[in-house]
Amino acid sequence: MIMFADVGHLRKVGYLELKLDDVVDSLLCMSFLGSIFSFLAIAGDRYITIFHALRYHDIMTLQRTGAILGVIWTTCGVSAVLMVRFFDSNLIMGCFVVFFIISLVIIYFLYVYMFILSRVHARRIAALPGGSGKHQHLRRWGNGMRGIMTLTILFGAFMVCWAPFFLHLIILMVCPMNPYCECYRSLFELHVVLLMSHALIDPGIYAFRIPELRHTFRRMLLCLNWRLSL
Repeated sequence: MIMFADVGHLRKVGYLELKLDDVVDSLLCMSFLGSIFSFLAIAGDRYITIFHALRYHDIMTLQRTGAILGVIWTTCGVSAVLMVRFFDSNLIMGCFVVFFIISLVIIYFLYVYMFILSRVHARRIAALPGGSGKHQHLRRWGNGMRGIMTLTILFGAFMVCWAPFFLHLIILMVCPMNPYCECYRSLFELHVVLLMSHALIDPGIYAFRIPELRHTFRRMLLCLNWRLSL
Protein backbone atom coordinates (compact mmCIF):
# COMPACT_ATOMS: atom_id res chain seq x y z
CA MET A 1 0.00 0.00 0.00
CA ILE A 2 2.81 2.40 0.83
CA MET A 3 4.52 1.68 -2.50
CA PHE A 4 1.27 2.07 -4.49
CA ALA A 5 0.48 5.33 -2.69
CA ASP A 6 3.95 6.70 -3.38
CA VAL A 7 3.71 6.03 -7.13
CA GLY A 8 0.20 7.47 -7.31
CA HIS A 9 -1.91 4.33 -7.82
CA LEU A 10 -3.67 4.80 -4.47
CA ARG A 11 -5.16 7.94 -3.00
CA LYS A 12 -4.00 8.49 0.55
CA VAL A 13 -7.32 10.10 1.54
CA GLY A 14 -9.73 7.80 -0.31
CA TYR A 15 -12.45 5.95 1.61
CA LEU A 16 -11.24 2.46 0.70
CA GLU A 17 -7.62 3.42 1.31
CA LEU A 18 -8.45 4.82 4.75
CA LYS A 19 -10.34 1.64 5.67
CA LEU A 20 -7.46 -0.54 4.51
CA ASP A 21 -5.09 1.66 6.49
CA ASP A 22 -7.23 1.15 9.60
CA VAL A 23 -7.15 -2.62 9.08
CA VAL A 24 -3.36 -2.64 8.68
CA ASP A 25 -2.94 -0.40 11.73
CA SER A 26 -5.20 -2.70 13.77
CA LEU A 27 -3.20 -5.76 12.75
CA LEU A 28 0.01 -3.90 13.60
CA CYS A 29 -1.28 -2.96 17.05
CA MET A 30 -2.56 -6.49 17.61
CA SER A 31 0.77 -8.00 16.58
CA PHE A 32 2.73 -5.76 18.92
CA LEU A 33 0.43 -6.32 21.90
CA GLY A 34 0.40 -10.05 21.18
CA SER A 35 4.21 -10.17 21.18
CA ILE A 36 4.43 -8.39 24.53
CA PHE A 37 1.76 -10.53 26.21
CA SER A 38 3.28 -13.68 24.73
CA PHE A 39 6.66 -12.81 26.25
CA LEU A 40 5.04 -12.28 29.63
CA ALA A 41 3.09 -15.55 29.34
CA ILE A 42 6.20 -17.52 28.32
CA ALA A 43 8.17 -15.95 31.17
CA GLY A 44 5.46 -17.06 33.59
CA ASP A 45 5.54 -20.55 32.09
CA ARG A 46 9.33 -20.72 32.53
CA TYR A 47 8.96 -19.61 36.14
CA ILE A 48 6.52 -22.45 36.84
CA THR A 49 8.78 -24.92 34.98
CA ILE A 50 11.81 -24.07 37.12
CA PHE A 51 10.33 -23.51 40.56
CA HIS A 52 7.23 -25.76 40.46
CA ALA A 53 8.50 -28.51 38.16
CA LEU A 54 6.74 -31.38 39.93
CA ARG A 55 3.37 -29.59 39.84
CA TYR A 56 3.74 -28.12 36.35
CA HIS A 57 1.19 -30.38 34.63
CA ASP A 58 -1.29 -29.80 37.44
CA ILE A 59 -0.91 -26.02 37.22
CA MET A 60 -0.70 -25.61 33.42
CA THR A 61 -3.51 -27.83 32.21
CA LEU A 62 -4.61 -27.85 28.56
CA GLN A 63 -7.85 -26.04 29.40
CA ARG A 64 -6.07 -23.35 31.41
CA THR A 65 -3.49 -22.83 28.65
CA GLY A 66 -6.23 -22.47 26.04
CA ALA A 67 -8.09 -20.01 28.24
CA ILE A 68 -4.95 -17.90 28.74
CA LEU A 69 -4.25 -17.80 24.99
CA GLY A 70 -7.86 -16.92 24.26
CA VAL A 71 -7.84 -14.06 26.79
CA ILE A 72 -4.51 -12.75 25.45
CA TRP A 73 -5.51 -12.60 21.79
CA THR A 74 -9.05 -11.39 22.49
CA THR A 75 -7.63 -8.56 24.60
CA CYS A 76 -5.09 -7.73 21.90
CA GLY A 77 -7.69 -7.72 19.12
CA VAL A 78 -10.24 -5.61 21.00
CA SER A 79 -7.58 -3.17 22.23
CA ALA A 80 -6.13 -2.76 18.73
CA VAL A 81 -9.52 -2.05 17.15
CA LEU A 82 -10.47 0.44 19.88
CA MET A 83 -7.13 2.24 19.64
CA VAL A 84 -7.32 2.66 15.87
CA ARG A 85 -11.04 3.45 15.79
CA PHE A 86 -11.38 6.00 18.57
CA PHE A 87 -7.93 7.41 19.37
CA ASP A 88 -5.99 10.13 17.59
CA SER A 89 -2.93 8.95 15.66
CA ASN A 90 -0.54 11.01 17.81
CA LEU A 91 -2.08 9.57 20.96
CA ILE A 92 -1.72 6.04 19.56
CA MET A 93 1.95 6.65 18.76
CA GLY A 94 2.54 8.06 22.24
CA CYS A 95 0.78 5.10 23.88
CA PHE A 96 2.78 2.69 21.74
CA VAL A 97 6.11 4.23 22.71
CA VAL A 98 5.23 4.42 26.43
CA PHE A 99 3.87 0.87 26.49
CA PHE A 100 6.94 -0.37 24.60
CA ILE A 101 9.35 1.18 27.12
CA ILE A 102 7.34 0.01 30.15
CA SER A 103 7.11 -3.52 28.73
CA LEU A 104 10.86 -3.66 28.12
CA VAL A 105 11.56 -2.56 31.70
CA ILE A 106 9.11 -5.11 33.14
CA ILE A 107 10.47 -7.98 31.03
CA TYR A 108 14.08 -7.03 31.82
CA PHE A 109 13.53 -7.01 35.59
CA LEU A 110 11.50 -10.21 35.32
CA TYR A 111 14.39 -11.95 33.54
CA VAL A 112 16.93 -10.70 36.09
CA TYR A 113 14.67 -11.82 38.94
CA MET A 114 14.25 -15.28 37.39
CA PHE A 115 18.00 -15.69 36.84
CA ILE A 116 18.73 -14.74 40.47
CA LEU A 117 16.10 -17.13 41.80
CA SER A 118 17.30 -19.91 39.50
CA ARG A 119 20.86 -19.62 40.86
CA VAL A 120 19.56 -19.82 44.44
CA HIS A 121 17.37 -22.75 43.43
CA ALA A 122 20.38 -24.52 41.85
CA ARG A 123 22.38 -24.19 45.07
CA ARG A 124 19.52 -25.69 47.07
CA ILE A 125 19.27 -28.61 44.66
CA ALA A 126 23.03 -29.19 44.85
CA ALA A 127 22.79 -29.31 48.65
CA LEU A 128 20.18 -32.10 48.58
CA PRO A 129 21.29 -35.70 49.26
CA GLY A 130 21.86 -37.86 46.18
CA GLY A 131 19.07 -39.88 44.67
CA SER A 132 16.86 -40.29 41.63
CA GLY A 133 14.58 -37.48 42.78
CA LYS A 134 17.48 -35.07 42.85
CA HIS A 135 18.63 -36.06 39.34
CA GLN A 136 15.10 -35.71 38.01
CA HIS A 137 14.79 -32.29 39.60
CA LEU A 138 18.15 -31.25 38.13
CA ARG A 139 17.05 -32.38 34.69
CA ARG A 140 13.82 -30.39 34.93
CA TRP A 141 15.74 -27.37 36.18
CA GLY A 142 18.15 -27.67 33.23
CA ASN A 143 15.23 -27.76 30.81
CA GLY A 144 13.81 -24.67 32.45
CA MET A 145 17.12 -22.83 32.12
CA ARG A 146 17.30 -23.74 28.43
CA GLY A 147 13.81 -22.33 28.13
CA ILE A 148 14.96 -19.06 29.69
CA MET A 149 17.85 -18.88 27.21
CA THR A 150 15.41 -19.45 24.36
CA LEU A 151 13.20 -16.70 25.73
CA THR A 152 16.22 -14.37 25.91
CA ILE A 153 17.03 -15.05 22.25
CA LEU A 154 13.40 -14.40 21.33
CA PHE A 155 13.52 -11.13 23.24
CA GLY A 156 16.67 -10.11 21.35
CA ALA A 157 14.97 -10.86 18.03
CA PHE A 158 11.96 -8.84 19.15
CA MET A 159 14.21 -5.85 19.92
CA VAL A 160 15.98 -6.06 16.56
CA CYS A 161 12.71 -6.26 14.63
CA TRP A 162 10.59 -3.73 16.55
CA ALA A 163 13.03 -1.14 17.97
CA PRO A 164 13.68 0.63 14.60
CA PHE A 165 9.94 1.09 14.11
CA PHE A 166 9.49 2.63 17.56
CA LEU A 167 12.49 4.88 17.02
CA HIS A 168 10.71 5.99 13.84
CA LEU A 169 7.61 6.86 15.89
CA ILE A 170 9.67 8.80 18.43
CA ILE A 171 11.41 10.79 15.68
CA LEU A 172 8.06 11.42 14.01
CA MET A 173 6.70 12.95 17.23
CA VAL A 174 9.83 14.83 18.32
CA CYS A 175 11.13 16.30 15.06
CA PRO A 176 8.55 15.88 12.27
CA MET A 177 10.00 18.69 10.11
CA ASN A 178 13.72 18.24 10.74
CA PRO A 179 15.58 17.31 7.51
CA TYR A 180 18.10 15.19 9.43
CA CYS A 181 15.28 13.15 10.95
CA GLU A 182 13.80 12.74 7.49
CA CYS A 183 16.80 10.61 6.51
CA TYR A 184 15.81 8.00 9.09
CA ARG A 185 12.08 8.31 8.37
CA SER A 186 12.75 7.54 4.72
CA LEU A 187 13.57 3.97 5.83
CA PHE A 188 10.00 3.37 7.01
CA GLU A 189 9.41 0.56 4.50
CA LEU A 190 12.48 -1.26 5.85
CA HIS A 191 11.19 -0.87 9.42
CA VAL A 192 7.84 -2.36 8.40
CA VAL A 193 9.59 -5.29 6.69
CA LEU A 194 11.62 -5.91 9.86
CA LEU A 195 8.60 -6.01 12.14
CA MET A 196 6.72 -8.23 9.68
CA SER A 197 9.69 -10.62 9.51
CA HIS A 198 9.45 -11.10 13.28
CA ALA A 199 6.60 -13.54 12.69
CA LEU A 200 8.96 -15.68 10.56
CA ILE A 201 12.00 -15.41 12.83
CA ASP A 202 10.26 -16.68 15.97
CA PRO A 203 9.35 -20.14 14.56
CA GLY A 204 12.93 -20.51 13.32
CA ILE A 205 14.29 -19.79 16.80
CA TYR A 206 11.88 -22.28 18.35
CA ALA A 207 12.87 -24.90 15.76
CA PHE A 208 16.56 -24.31 16.44
CA ARG A 209 16.34 -24.33 20.24
CA ILE A 210 13.70 -26.99 20.98
CA PRO A 211 14.61 -30.60 20.00
CA GLU A 212 10.98 -31.72 19.66
CA LEU A 213 10.22 -28.97 17.14
CA ARG A 214 13.46 -29.67 15.25
CA HIS A 215 12.40 -33.30 14.93
CA THR A 216 8.90 -32.27 13.80
CA PHE A 217 10.21 -29.84 11.16
CA ARG A 218 12.68 -32.47 9.94
CA ARG A 219 9.87 -34.99 9.50
CA MET A 220 7.77 -32.39 7.67
CA LEU A 221 10.63 -31.56 5.27
CA LEU A 222 11.42 -35.23 4.65
CA CYS A 223 7.76 -35.95 3.98
CA LEU A 224 7.57 -32.97 1.59
CA ASN A 225 10.70 -34.09 -0.28
CA TRP A 226 9.31 -37.62 -0.54
CA ARG A 227 6.05 -36.35 -2.05
CA LEU A 228 7.88 -34.11 -4.52
CA SER A 229 10.02 -37.04 -5.66
CA LEU A 230 6.93 -39.09 -6.57
